[in-house]
Amino acid sequence: MKQVIIRHPLKKSSEVLPGRGGFNLPPSSAAVSAVHTHRTGETPVLPVGRLKSPLPCWVLVALILASLSFTQFCAAKKTEKKTPPPSSTYTTFKSSAGWQKLDLRFRNAWEDATVKGDSRRSFECLLKTKTKPSTDEIRQLSDAGFTSRSVIGKIMTGSIKTSDVPEVAALPFVQAMELAVPLSPK
Repeated sequence: MKQVIIRHPLKKSSEVLPGRGGFNLPPSSAAVSAVHTHRTGETPVLPVGRLKSPLPCWVLVALILASLSFTQFCAAKKTEKKTPPPSSTYTTFKSSAGWQKLDLRFRNAWEDATVKGDSRRSFECLLKTKTKPSTDEIRQLSDAGFTSRSVIGKIMTGSIKTSDVPEVAALPFVQAMELAVPLSPK
């Protein structure tokens, strides 16, 4: 059997250990134990000692539980929604006739953007008018904030910002406003 001198990196003394050839590891290392098991077929017996910490185990368990509950408390605080109180425009528009012209998806998207304070968010939408829109009506829509892309009969497509939705919906010749549905490749 081969004998190897293993030097501990922090100790100046060295130990002579049989059967652990080629590894310069401390004898208490898990790697040496694994090599010993592999080479000799025996399972090494590791000494079980006392906890060398000045804190008792119950104190350590209490500290771990306290840190976990503190972490959960901080995570819950971050996920709380801080919704600002609705503005007068928000409450006025919801009770107006223009609000009834929006479809449900458009209402929800507009409410979300308004509550988050995102007045610059742009919506792609479809507008339905009573008759084919004249150039004067298209100009009124443009002045109100609707950017027209195409006009086909009584239907117009285009985009509008969150802050401009109430003004466009209030126009008397607008019958309905729907949020555009993105096409999905199937």
